[in-house]
Amino acid sequence: MKFTVWNWLVFPAMGLVWSMTVPIFNHFYCADMPIEHVTEMMDPQDWDSDTYQMINFIGLAEKYGYTAEEYKVTTKDGYILTLHRISGSPSSPKASGKPAVYLQHGILLSSDSWILMGPEKDLAFLLADQGKDVWLGNTRGNTYSRAHVKLDPAEEKFWEFSYHEMGIYDLPAIIDTILDVTDSQKLEYYGYSMGTTISYVLLSQRPEYNQKISKMYHIAPVAKWGSTLKSMLKVMDVIFDALKEFITFFKFQQLLPQSAMAAELGKKQCDESSFFQPICFTLFSTIGLDKSRFNQTLLPHVMKHFPAGVSKYTVYHYNQNYNTHKFAAYDYGVGINLKKYGTTKPPKYDLSKVKVPVTIWYADNDDIAYPDNVFSLAEELPNVIDVNKVDDPKFNHFDFLWATDVRQLVYNKL
Repeated sequence: MKFTVWNWLVFPAMGLVWSMTVPIFNHFYCADMPIEHVTEMMDPQDWDSDTYQMINFIGLAEKYGYTAEEYKVTTKDGYILTLHRISGSPSSPKASGKPAVYLQHGILLSSDSWILMGPEKDLAFLLADQGKDVWLGNTRGNTYSRAHVKLDPAEEKFWEFSYHEMGIYDLPAIIDTILDVTDSQKLEYYGYSMGTTISYVLLSQRPEYNQKISKMYHIAPVAKWGSTLKSMLKVMDVIFDALKEFITFFKFQQLLPQSAMAAELGKKQCDESSFFQPICFTLFSTIGLDKSRFNQTLLPHVMKHFPAGVSKYTVYHYNQNYNTHKFAAYDYGVGINLKKYGTTKPPKYDLSKVKVPVTIWYADNDDIAYPDNVFSLAEELPNVIDVNKVDDPKFNHFDFLWATDVRQLVYNKL
């Protein structure tokens, strides 16, 4: 680590301040309390005082009468992923032979993000009501996929991956499991944000999987980075070197995991009865939300499940793609590149190998998937069926998940 004013003075001071205030955060916001995923909340008197209970995907789905299941999937490189399934709904009970569809979340999200708004609103519920067999993945490192056959999440080596490994290891294991369980030949793929990125990685690096996906619906796709950054991404790029020094100094391997502290902050400071709610909502909306189309009363609920964690290298990978203007694997340096890729330079992802028919949805006001970048991507993909713009000039990136009118503007037209 090189010595700078950041790691010589600023970061040690921040560490000192945190060590002095952490007892307060522990007392009021359960800052150090590990998450325990449960299907239903227990009586507070029966809680394990060492854990913080959080309703899991199964509980969220079953609350509304949907049949939910959980599977464990082991990747070729040993990561143990949690795969969720909605196999039946109140209007379409579980039955064999339903067409399989797969929903892949974006960065800092989990399978929960597809079912936080409720029936008649969330895409996963709508597809289940239409008679689809709905499967939802969780990529390595998020709150549901923090396990390995040998490595422990406390080890640095566990976190040595970016979205590249999600594409070449996670998706093949997940897709093969779904096709095996359902006895299907193909499935439909719904990807959002990073969920689109890793599908391009998969199909460019392992093109045989083109035969296992019948069609793809890509929502706010992310792969090309030709446009100038704006909003929060622009700020992050300006401070990125300092941010990396911060992460290195404090030895962070994962970023923004699901936490009891976020849940408690949401409950105590972001609830509609709180004086601080307008400030809390304004800060939250900087992720890429149109404030006018988000139900503010649901903010504490969303904050229980978002963010859900990501490896630092995934964030580094996107930043590197932007700065090099290349859609390529992460450049670790010559030595590690040779070990990982067999070449001194990281391989580029060849989009011409993505043969699956794809329909794209984008928004003019998207703070992350800019229209020009989406158009550039569409030009390189060989089998684009349609490119659709959301018919609202204020629609933003996370509105594709949580806007009150996303069903009318997008989902009903998929």
